[in-house]
Amino acid sequence: MSDTAQELVLLGDALQQAWRNDARVHRSSRLRRAVPIALAALAILAGTGAAIAAITLKSSAQEAHGLIEGWTLFAGSEPRCNQLTAGSFRCLLAKPPTGMAFYDQHGHRLWNQFLGLRAETVDASHHVDGACLSTQADGRSWECFLGDEAVRRGFLAKGRMGAYLPVPPAA
Repeated sequence: MSDTAQELVLLGDALQQAWRNDARVHRSSRLRRAVPIALAALAILAGTGAAIAAITLKSSAQEAHGLIEGWTLFAGSEPRCNQLTAGSFRCLLAKPPTGMAFYDQHGHRLWNQFLGLRAETVDASHHVDGACLSTQADGRSWECFLGDEAVRRGFLAKGRMGAYLPVPPAA
């Protein structure tokens, strides 16, 4: 083998060794950088989850207020809600809903027409956060669900979630 060929082999071996060393250093360096990045990502996800939970979870009193602020239907009805799960409530009204009336073809008011009626609820910032379904014809008993559960049950269209309602709509 010539001197030049032998030098090229040695140079190639040296370059290969340098590449291996460099790859090993970068691999451990990437791992050292990846751990804090992964921890930061987990912290962000946990924080986001907590923020979402804080937004969607309500107390019984907040849900009752959310009914009143969600629809004029509930004005003066004095709802009282009992929390069943983290995102569901059963709400009873002290007085029948007065913000909506039903009439027959002759103009006579119909009572007991609320069974199956759906109504949106809002959070403290007046954004739609769920919906309720009347379970009695007189409109005094409601099953309410927050967030995706209200959508899943068909109480609320997905596009309505988060909609801003500064003033309760009339029926």
